[in-house]
Amino acid sequence: MKAFRVSSLVALAVAAALSGCAATQDVAQSTMGSVKSVLGQEQVTRQEVGPQLYEVAYSASDDVVYVASAGGFDTNANPPKILKLDPKTLAVKGEFPLAAPAFGLALDDEAPRLYVADPRGPSVLVVDTTSGQTLATVPLEKKIREIVLDKANHRLLLPGMDYKGKSTLQVVDTDTLKLDKVVQGFGYGATGIALNEQAGKVYVSNLVGQLYEVDAATLAITNKFEVPVDQMLNVAFDSANGRVLAVDEGLDKLNEKRVREGFQYTPRSKGNQVAIIDPSNGQVTASVESGKQPIALLVDAERSRAYVSNRASGDVTVLDAKTGKVLKTVSLPTHPNSLALDKKTGTVYVTIKNGRDVSQDQKESVARIAF
Repeated sequence: MKAFRVSSLVALAVAAALSGCAATQDVAQSTMGSVKSVLGQEQVTRQEVGPQLYEVAYSASDDVVYVASAGGFDTNANPPKILKLDPKTLAVKGEFPLAAPAFGLALDDEAPRLYVADPRGPSVLVVDTTSGQTLATVPLEKKIREIVLDKANHRLLLPGMDYKGKSTLQVVDTDTLKLDKVVQGFGYGATGIALNEQAGKVYVSNLVGQLYEVDAATLAITNKFEVPVDQMLNVAFDSANGRVLAVDEGLDKLNEKRVREGFQYTPRSKGNQVAIIDPSNGQVTASVESGKQPIALLVDAERSRAYVSNRASGDVTVLDAKTGKVLKTVSLPTHPNSLALDKKTGTVYVTIKNGRDVSQDQKESVARIAF
């Protein structure tokens, strides 16, 4: 989903709740630059495409990059939409208009549908990617950041954020396009979610170091682990190595919010790291230092790589997913946000958000990292 800029995270989500380092150029608009690293030569392309960009998804069937544009401050001038980008040049090829702000994305290339998270509704918009029409808007009970598509069970799984300790897992039936079930019991600020398709397990993380295991078929919580990781904003499942990866964001404003609201919690770590977790027991097998304020995680299981976008330091950390070794750091303009993968080529797409001192109506950019 897949994260918000700091101001949005605090005001919206919180209030409502590698060893070589190679620097890339800040490649303006559609010009190209390159760096050398232990992975060989890479090319980084960046293009300004639209205001208020959030999550991004790559469609293999259509060979197009979808990116959510929540719309600018003046929604009449910059209404919410899904932008379609050329996967090589990042030029805008088209757009789908939306009736609500677009943040998180989940793509079903076969359907073909794009599921769009509107945390302000809160709701999920269902978009037909052939026609661009919104097929349905599904109302939800709690605010959301992330969407996971569980095709085997015909469901969307969405953690419902709650900052009074009553987070949920909201379940949408993809056949009826209705909210089917709300599972209780996910604690304070549930945000991250990942699916182990082979084992039929779902992992949900929250912002007080708790990781929940859910049976994908029955939706029963089967395990709850107390993990020595503080702010697990996002998690990903590494299918090749059978492990859960979690970012530990280390956001001071969240710690301050807990204290201010009288939430009894002692921080478990200093943040700014990625934890590799054994999902059978919740034990951290390795902690890897990332850039500052890690946000999104992406696992390329075929190449045994993991990517982490680091919002505050303005870079992407590339890890060996098996060993946890940092392979390189790719420098980008601040603030890199969400990640998407072309599984065939290994190309990674990154949304880059503007700083808080820039008008919300100004265009933000998407970067393409090709190896």
